[in-house]
Amino acid sequence: MLYFSSLIIPVLIMLPSVSFMFLSPRHMPAAEERRMPPLWTAAEAIGRAGTVALPLFFPFHLERWYEIAALAGMAACLLLYYAVWIAYYRNGRQFARLFAPLWGLPVPLAVFPSIYFLLASAVLHALPLLAAGLIFGAAHIAVSFRTYRRTLQ
Repeated sequence: MLYFSSLIIPVLIMLPSVSFMFLSPRHMPAAEERRMPPLWTAAEAIGRAGTVALPLFFPFHLERWYEIAALAGMAACLLLYYAVWIAYYRNGRQFARLFAPLWGLPVPLAVFPSIYFLLASAVLHALPLLAAGLIFGAAHIAVSFRTYRRTLQ
C-alpha cells in the first residue's frame, strides 16, 4: 500500500533546496575544489534516495508519546533548518554561509535534516527509513563538514 500523505516529510525538508536551484550561491568554489571522495558521494545519494522514497510506503503513527515527541522534534528541526536558510538568503547567498555554524553547531544545514529523517522513522515506524537516514546523515554531514573546512582556508 502507498501512503502519499507521508511524502510531506521529504517535501517539507526539500522546499528550500528548490529555491536553491533558482538562486544559486555567490562565491561558489570551482567544481574541482568541491570534489568529494566517490564513496561519500554515493552514500549520500543512496541515503537521500531512501529518505525521499521510503516514506511513501509507511503510514503516520501519532498514538504513542514517543511518536508525538518525534513529530515535535521533526518540527523543531524543520524550523531551525528554515531559519538557517533564511539567514543564508538574508546574508547575500554567500556559499560559505551554507556551512556556517549555528550556536556552535557545525554544518546545521546537514545536521537538522539528518536528525529530521531519523525522527521521521519513529513517526512512520520505518526501520528502512532509519537505515537510509543514518546513511544519508553520516555522508551528508561528512561532505558538508569537509566543504565547511575548505571554506575556512
